[in-house]
Amino acid sequence: MCKSTQSPSAALAVFTSAIDEILDNARDTDVSAVRAAIQQAFRSGVWLPDAQRAPGEESYARHVLHSDPDRRYTVLALVWKEGQASPVHAHHSWCAYSVVSGELFEERFSYDAACHGAVPVNSGLKGPGDGGCGRAGLDQIHRIRNRRSETAISVHVYGVPATELRHGVNNVLPLLEPTTI
Repeated sequence: MCKSTQSPSAALAVFTSAIDEILDNARDTDVSAVRAAIQQAFRSGVWLPDAQRAPGEESYARHVLHSDPDRRYTVLALVWKEGQASPVHAHHSWCAYSVVSGELFEERFSYDAACHGAVPVNSGLKGPGDGGCGRAGLDQIHRIRNRRSETAISVHVYGVPATELRHGVNNVLPLLEPTTI
C-alpha cells in the first residue's frame, strides 16, 4: 500500500477546501467534481492515519474524516476486509466515492418500480482512482464488496452532516430474484 509523505491534516484541509469550493460555486452539487476532488486528493498516495485504515471485524468500517461545519457534507473512509460488502442500496443524499487502496467489486442495479426492488444490470472491478457518483434517488443503485484478500479503502463524500449518516445515506433495497421479475 502506497503511503503519501504529505501530512494527513494538511492533505485533509486541501481536500475539504476543494469540496467547499465546489459547493460554494454551484447552485446544484456537481457530484462529478466532488468525485474528481477525491481522486485528486489521493493521486499521490494514501495519507490516512493508521487508525482510519483499520478494518472492522464483522462488516466494513466507516471512519469519519471530516464533517462540514455548515452541515453540507461528510467525508468517510470505508475500510473493507475480504468478503465484506455493502447492502444493495440507492442513496437518500448525493454521494461520490473513489477507491484509494486495493480493489473493490461494484455491482450496479436498476429499479423495478412494479416489484419495488433492484434488478442486476452490470458489474466491474474498481481500483485506485476508480469510483462513482450520483444524486439522491433511485438512479444510482449499487452494492460494493471486497472479493480480494487485500484490505481495500474507499473514500466517500455524502451530502449529509455526520449526525445524519445512520439514516440519511443508504436506501437499502431488496434484490429481485430472476423469478420475481
